[in-house]
Amino acid sequence: MRPTDKSLIPYYKKIDLSEREEFRVYVFPSGDTVRIDSPQFLIISDNGHRIGCKDISHYVPYGWIDLWWKNQEEQQDNFYCENPKEAAKVEFVCTRCGLEIIIFKERILHLPRAKCQNCKSMTMIPK
Repeated sequence: MRPTDKSLIPYYKKIDLSEREEFRVYVFPSGDTVRIDSPQFLIISDNGHRIGCKDISHYVPYGWIDLWWKNQEEQQDNFYCENPKEAAKVEFVCTRCGLEIIIFKERILHLPRAKCQNCKSMTMIPK
């Protein structure tokens, strides 16, 4: 992945999460999830997220299809920047078996190859 002008947060900017999030969860096309408790900071790079915690740091490479988190306070904003108002339609196709899926998101995600739910190969690509 390369940086583009479509990123909602500048690459390599350190974002303080210590007083914002209780946890964050990344969901991958295979259904696997990665949960990170008590994140302290986030750095977005051109190939993934770097999340610092009190005792350990995590690297989550791009490829996830959903990211959600729980705020520490209900009144806090859920987003660090303003999202487009309309949901974006992202289409994927498996280059091996031809399975096509459509994901509706509030913003367009630029994902690398992902695992196909049908043939289990790493051949799902944006259409």
